[in-house]
Amino acid sequence: MRVVVLGANGQLGRELVRLLPGADTVGLARADVDLRDRRAVTERLAALAPDVVVNTAADNRVDAAEAEPGPALQVNALGAAHVAAACGATPFAPSPMIIFNWPTIGEP
Repeated sequence: MRVVVLGANGQLGRELVRLLPGADTVGLARADVDLRDRRAVTERLAALAPDVVVNTAADNRVDAAEAEPGPALQVNALGAAHVAAACGATPFAPSPMIIFNWPTIGEP
């Protein structure tokens, strides 16, 4: 099974690639494919022919996004929509979520 992990240089993407050693895992970072470019996303995923695509890519600069939301929206919303379309998914409204590692939350 081929798994493509987008955002493979981020914290979540790196861990996911590390935890999938038995799969044919391909990690793609921002330098490998620009999620803002629908054609690039479609062509790259078609060339890799994955069975599963996991999008962990995100612009997580919260303060910058509050001041200038455009760049974050291009990656977090438009980029996610490009990935979904390349996978043949129905259009959807992505919901960004911020995850904090607070000591009060405890271990999973």
